[in-house]
Amino acid sequence: MMVCHRGLTIKISRFLHRLLRPIYDRVTYSETFNRGTGVIDAMEECTKKGLLRPNTLFATLYINNLSTIFPHQQMIETLQRFLHEYLFNQQIQGITIPTIIALVEIFLENQYILYDNKLVYQQIQGNGFQSPLTTILANIFIYSWQKDLVTILDNKNEIFGRSFDEIYFTWNESEESLYELLYTMNRHYPTIRLVITINKNINYLDVNISHIDGELKTQVAHNLNTESYSLPFVFGHQRQKLPLRAPAIDIHPNTKWTQNGLTVAGENGGGSEINQLSDPTGLYVDDDQTIYVADHSNHRIMKWKRDATSGQVVAGGQEQGNGTHQLDTPFDLIVDKVRDSLIISDNGNNKVVRWPGQNGTSKETIISNIRCRGLTIDENGSLYVVDGGKHEVRRHRMGDTEGIVMAGGNGQGSRLDQLNSPSYVFVDRDHSVYVSDLGNHRVMKWEEGAKEGIVVAGGLGEGDSLARLIGPRGVVVDQLGTVYVADYGNHRIMRWPNGDTHGSVIAGGNGQGGQSNQLYYPYGISFDRDGNLYVADTYNHRIQKFHID
Repeated sequence: MMVCHRGLTIKISRFLHRLLRPIYDRVTYSETFNRGTGVIDAMEECTKKGLLRPNTLFATLYINNLSTIFPHQQMIETLQRFLHEYLFNQQIQGITIPTIIALVEIFLENQYILYDNKLVYQQIQGNGFQSPLTTILANIFIYSWQKDLVTILDNKNEIFGRSFDEIYFTWNESEESLYELLYTMNRHYPTIRLVITINKNINYLDVNISHIDGELKTQVAHNLNTESYSLPFVFGHQRQKLPLRAPAIDIHPNTKWTQNGLTVAGENGGGSEINQLSDPTGLYVDDDQTIYVADHSNHRIMKWKRDATSGQVVAGGQEQGNGTHQLDTPFDLIVDKVRDSLIISDNGNNKVVRWPGQNGTSKETIISNIRCRGLTIDENGSLYVVDGGKHEVRRHRMGDTEGIVMAGGNGQGSRLDQLNSPSYVFVDRDHSVYVSDLGNHRVMKWEEGAKEGIVVAGGLGEGDSLARLIGPRGVVVDQLGTVYVADYGNHRIMRWPNGDTHGSVIAGGNGQGGQSNQLYYPYGISFDRDGNLYVADTYNHRIQKFHID
């Protein structure tokens, strides 16, 4: 038996997913747990506020077969209400609500179950195969269902969060009253089947949460029958909770940053002393606001602790060269906390190397024969590298020296399946790859498994208008899909909301220069957890911090 779907509906599914996902994420951000650590953070905050009491119960709701439970007509009506409520201009990228609904109807009406190449039946409820649109529709359907519950819990100062088909919340009244509430809620949604667990000791998203007389206890409780994903502590090692360089907070599209940057590294002009930098390019900001900098023309990696007046050499610094203790014009770096090491794009030596932490003095080659500028790592420990010589981005899993192409790989060019001298890369939670396509003056997004990318910033040729870029470098994407990019040739940092045809300037943009409100060919960018922006201001030989307003 198999599910048949036409090529057209697959394209509609991907198109609508790109339209609807950012809206859904924006609306539901505060009610979503992306990791079990989110529950722990919420419960710790609850405890600080004195809301965890001796009688507090923890509840989880598991929704059986979420992708197949929603009747199509009810889903259409739910989606219409959702869009009318949360679309500010009643359209997305010029696509009106009636057009979106018509496309969803085409998608839902073209699902067939075949057996032995014969039509068995047409599916009129849910979706028989996992597609990007299926997940969004199911999420919107359940969001509509849960609204009354969330309102009740908010009024009672309870905790609530959902991760697709698993809901977690606290309850400070009787168990019987909770069952009665859930029964009442579900009368209008007979297709929703809940598995309910209520206790003072409960498992949710691979963490165990319990309390004794109001004293909170949490620990990792990995279920080997579920798909693995990263937690904050695995066998004693801290893991990435968020995409590398992304902020931990939800940044509103109208958020502003101070226009005068603060120099946090290299305030003594260009040079090779430990209180100086020379043409810094890539950077990484740790949770405690320690900054790691690719000190490009000094052939070293520097570490600057918060509020420090000088840095510490943590890799290279032994003159330019290809020895085991040397680097040659490094462009970027990341900190691999699990293996206590740095991963560095040793560009001049055509390598990507690992440099051990704790004052390590020699490097290990991970990838050879590569003109790598930017690199990053995802929550599974897979390494993504930009190969400017081959005009592609590759993903390397542990021990894999060849890797697989995730973006580009079709030669140098300007088609949607090509890149032209790509420079920096960002990977989001869905493993979509964002790459600054330097030679084409654009930023491209390649969803996992896609054969071509989509333009998410620039793409109209070089220029200084708000719709154009010149040689983009560092790129970061926040949790709402907003793209932030170092507009190198225009000496500014641009913000590009998801789906918009032009961006806005959030730092620099006051001409080339060395004043606190100016940049001089900015390269790498990064956010800290609080949403403060850090910029490698290359030819001013400094790192600038722009505080979030």
